[in-house]
Amino acid sequence: DTADFLVLRQADAVVFNHGAPIDSDTASVAFYMDKYVKLAQAFSRSKAIVLVVIDGDVRGGGMLFPAMADICVATQQASFGLPEIHRNMVPSVVSRALVERLGQSTVRRLSLTGEAFDATNALQLGMIDSLVEKLDLEQYIENMLRRWKMKPAAARFIKNELLPRKEPSMLAMGTVAGSWLTSRKERGVLDGDRTVLDVSISDSIATLVMCDSVYQNTMTFEMTAAIRSFIPRLRAEARVVILTSSLKNFHVGLNPSRARQWASRPTCHVAADMKECYMGFVELA
Repeated sequence: DTADFLVLRQADAVVFNHGAPIDSDTASVAFYMDKYVKLAQAFSRSKAIVLVVIDGDVRGGGMLFPAMADICVATQQASFGLPEIHRNMVPSVVSRALVERLGQSTVRRLSLTGEAFDATNALQLGMIDSLVEKLDLEQYIENMLRRWKMKPAAARFIKNELLPRKEPSMLAMGTVAGSWLTSRKERGVLDGDRTVLDVSISDSIATLVMCDSVYQNTMTFEMTAAIRSFIPRLRAEARVVILTSSLKNFHVGLNPSRARQWASRPTCHVAADMKECYMGFVELA
C-alpha cells in the first residue's frame, strides 16, 4: 500500500461491475464470497484515498466498490442494484459495507426489493457523491487528484487519522453468508442414536452432563442440536444451569479430524460450521 491515491474505473463500455456470477453452484458462490471478504478487508485497510468512477451498471457484489470508496462519482449512464433476492440469494459481504454509506434501513429495502436505481436516485441516497456529465468526467477526476496532490499529507491525515473508516466486520459477514449457503443444503448427518448430553432438573437447578464418548466432548453439530433441544425447557423450569462432563476431559475444543476436513473448504463455509458448533453453548448462556 504505497500509493497515495487510487482511481478505479471500468474497461467495459456498459458494465462497471456485476459482482459474482450468483447463478453458479453453491461451492463456486462460496469461493467468490471468500474473495469479496478479502477485497473488502483490503479496501478497509488501505491508506490510499480511493476514487471510484462509475459510467455503467453496478450490481450485487460490485456495489462493494462505491460502498468502500472515499469519493464516488458517476455519470447518468450509471445504474445500481442488489438483485440477489431475485435468484434466491442474499447480498452478504457487500451489505455490511453498504450500511456505513447508506444506513441499515435503506440497505434492507434495497436488498428486499432487488430494485435497480439510476444515478440520480443514487445521488439522493448517498450511494455516489457527485453526478457528472460524461463530457466533464475527465476534468472532474483531474481536478480532484490535483487538489489531493497539492496537500497529500493533509488528505491522508483526514482519511486515516481524523476521520478513519471503521473496519466493518467483513469476516463476520462472510460467516453469515456461509450460514446462508449451508442452510440451502444438508449440513451433515446427525447421529440420532448417540447420546451426547444428559439433562436433569430438580428444584429449579438444571444439570447438563456432556457425555459424548465417541468424539470426547469436542465441538460437534450433535452437541449443538442437543443443547438447543433442551433450551425451551431450561428457560421454563430452571433458574440455575450447571454444565459438567461425565468424561475424563471436560471439553477439548475442536475435533482435529473436523479441522482436517475443513482444510479444503471455502472459508465462509468453515466459519459458518465453526459458528454452528459454538452456538449451542452461546445460546445456553
